[in-house]
Amino acid sequence: MTFPVGVLGPVQVAGHDAGGAAMRALLAALALTGSGSVRSVAALADDVWGEDQPQNPKAALQTLVSRARAAGGSALVRSAPGGYALGTEDTDLQRAREIALEATSRSDRDPRRIELLESAVALWRGELGHGDRHGPNPVDAGRRGRRAAACDRG
Repeated sequence: MTFPVGVLGPVQVAGHDAGGAAMRALLAALALTGSGSVRSVAALADDVWGEDQPQNPKAALQTLVSRARAAGGSALVRSAPGGYALGTEDTDLQRAREIALEATSRSDRDPRRIELLESAVALWRGELGHGDRHGPNPVDAGRRGRRAAACDRG
């Protein structure tokens, strides 16, 4: 099954390699933050580049978002006041979460529970968020983003 954004393995856009480390980090951060949740420009710049920020992080981020939209459609990344959000809920991560939630809502004795959990595991395509062995794992950036978003809400 192909998703608009995949992070349960190499980061993908519409079933294809997402590109360089910065693109993978952007998409992983947005996917882990969750659809509809806006991530600030400053937080995304930190997620993508960490302490090695470009001279103009806002402009560099705008370029990355444009490239993501070119690869996955104009609705893939949504602009919002102060930041960006993933424009789709249709990610492999979200689907795995939904399946796991359905499975855990069933009785331990329900045979469908195991089938559901197996189908969630089957969505994994490799090591979470990796595209190659060069550069940081973009999921590390996304985890920072998810923790910060939880603090912002909480």
